[in-house]
Amino acid sequence: FAACRGELICPCDQDGLWRPGKLRKLAAALDGADLVYCDSELISEDGRPLGSRLSEQRGMYSGDDPLVFALSNCASGHAMLFRRTLLNRALPIPTGQYYDWWLAIVAACGAGVRYLDEPLVQFRRHAATATGLGSARKDPTFVLDLYLRERLHLVAAMQTLDSPARRELERLHTALAAWIEQQRRLPLLWFALQHHRRLLHPLRPRLWHGLLRVVRSGFKA
Repeated sequence: FAACRGELICPCDQDGLWRPGKLRKLAAALDGADLVYCDSELISEDGRPLGSRLSEQRGMYSGDDPLVFALSNCASGHAMLFRRTLLNRALPIPTGQYYDWWLAIVAACGAGVRYLDEPLVQFRRHAATATGLGSARKDPTFVLDLYLRERLHLVAAMQTLDSPARRELERLHTALAAWIEQQRRLPLLWFALQHHRRLLHPLRPRLWHGLLRVVRSGFKA
């Protein structure tokens, strides 16, 4: 990204397929925002349509509230286009963070992100895809602990930005640390309850219910 010289940057880091007009439509939808992203049609490893879109699994977001991205991301790199000026604030990307998630956060701290409700990418799903939570261990307590530690690291990085949600991020960081280090769960649950519309926006109900099951398992442990 740092080597790019154009005004607009569109990552091509996946093996999916772009639809004709993707660049033109994203550029037109950018308006005054720092970053724009579109919907994605899901396809199998061999290119067969799976009959669903990414927007059916994630709550897509337009706006300038970085707290929305503190627990989950809906702006995928394969579907985004952003201004090169965004890199002046985003680079270097903090160690251990997904680049697309971080760019969305930094954009939300600036001129905001825009969502174009059109599937301009066919996104290939692989059976062996590796993610931060794609561990061989399926123990709910382990998964929850890993998730909370990743969010703690992310929120700490977010606190270094000039963010309009700085006070909320400080409280969220404190609440995450209390759960991880002292097993005090109430501060995080209370914070999530107070800010649930913002924190849970990228999570569709099915994913949110799955997270609740993991949290309940953690309580039992």
